[in-house]
Amino acid sequence: MGKSLRIVAGGTGISAAPPFTPGQFLIVSQTSPPIAFGGRMQQLADAGLSVIAPDVSGAVNSFVLGSGSRVPAVGGTRSIAIGTNVLAAGNIADQNLLIGSNINAGAVNGNASDVIAIGHDIVLNSAGVTVIGGSISIGANVTQSGGDNAESVAIGSGARVAGGVNVAVGALADAAGQSVSVGRGAGNLTASQSVSIGDNSGAQSNGVTVGANASVSGVGGVAVGFGALAGTRCVAVGREASGAAFAFAIAIGNGARVFEANACNIGGEEDGNGADMRVFRWGPNTLTGYPGLSVILPSAGSGANQAAPNTTFRGGLSTGNSATGGRIIFQSSVPAASSSTYQAVVPRLRIAPGGAVGVPTIEFVNQVSTPGVAAGTLLNAPAVGNPTVWAEVLYNGVLKFIPMW
Repeated sequence: MGKSLRIVAGGTGISAAPPFTPGQFLIVSQTSPPIAFGGRMQQLADAGLSVIAPDVSGAVNSFVLGSGSRVPAVGGTRSIAIGTNVLAAGNIADQNLLIGSNINAGAVNGNASDVIAIGHDIVLNSAGVTVIGGSISIGANVTQSGGDNAESVAIGSGARVAGGVNVAVGALADAAGQSVSVGRGAGNLTASQSVSIGDNSGAQSNGVTVGANASVSGVGGVAVGFGALAGTRCVAVGREASGAAFAFAIAIGNGARVFEANACNIGGEEDGNGADMRVFRWGPNTLTGYPGLSVILPSAGSGANQAAPNTTFRGGLSTGNSATGGRIIFQSSVPAASSSTYQAVVPRLRIAPGGAVGVPTIEFVNQVSTPGVAAGTLLNAPAVGNPTVWAEVLYNGVLKFIPMW
């Protein structure tokens, strides 16, 4: 049977004499009435589970330690707050882990549960935040702002998120509105539903950047590669590929550029350094290219005695029964005076769809005519019969005919 010990207020305390030996512990398992005192630590709400600093209002099943730290007694349970000026507040503030200094996890009339914040000068209720539940903040000067930044993650010195379901990882990384930003200085707080991966990479809303210094200046752009730049709904893939100034453009290749909207440039860096693109191929089983030539190689047959697939060049399509369709035009350059200036490029051959009753017409243009000096004889013409078909040829604007038997 255990012994009882009675200590009377105002007494001289416990003397260092038998049965109390200096250097040993005195354990008190039960007191009547319960202990209530104003020392460094006190127990409130439930004497067995909560440990709370003396200047803190009570919270059930919580551990709070540090000057100026708070876990609300009403609506706040099962939290740990350790450090100076660590605040967890809100209508609901359950199961939080807050360690550091100057952490403000207060949410006015909102849900502040399941919050993890480790570091210093962390602000989780900036600019009217009402819900921060499920958020994680690790680092110095981390800020979560916006009306609802629940389930957001901000890790890194100066990392910021605005709104909910965001991930910002890296020093000075920013993410807003269901965005992901990874890398130092990645992302921004004005873009929603964007992905920015790489140091100093940044995409606008609905955009994607992958690579250091990659940037998207318009909504829905994609830039992949170091220093790649893309505009509105533009795609730029390759180191320093650029379509930043134009919308709805595509630039593919290291250093590829587009110079107008709604254009596609598949190329490479400037010529002369061996990195320029000289051959364009499409389709599987393409043939080997030839040095020194700029060629387009379509798909080739594969296997023994296999026919090659067709290659189609299509002009623009018109509508109705009277509008002329687009020509298929072949161009080449015109010789000029000796200089380093590029020669002019002119059409040489055009296939027009609007000849007699819709028959295609071959148009030779910008040709130099050299008629013969005397009449000649067509030696290998058929022995008898007139031509059955005359093919139309528009030669420098004058309609001519080619006889066909």
